[in-house]
Amino acid sequence: MPVLSVRGLLKWPATKRWVTVDMGAVPYVYNGADVMAPGIVEADPAIAVGDLVWVRDEKNRRPLAVGAALMTGAEMAAAEKGKSVKAVHHVGDEYWTHGHEEPEKPAPDEAEKA
Repeated sequence: MPVLSVRGLLKWPATKRWVTVDMGAVPYVYNGADVMAPGIVEADPAIAVGDLVWVRDEKNRRPLAVGAALMTGAEMAAAEKGKSVKAVHHVGDEYWTHGHEEPEKPAPDEAEKA
């Protein structure tokens, strides 16, 4: 089974299974919230319930999160209430930072010796 990640989407941009949210929803999605229908401005009409999708912002079209579709793409675009995408991974979560930790800085007295 393929696994999407936000870092992977940044490196290899996808053209399918996207959900676009308005800028008001961005802080919530960025912090791991599920995507609610009122925040969606458009969605790939080919999305089926259960599909792995990626969430992007409407201004920059940059990936913010990955999740599981709880509605079809057409339903997401038309719905005015309800949860549309169950968040699985988002910018800043444990998966985002895995393997990308900041290198340890030497202790002050070790730096003076070098």
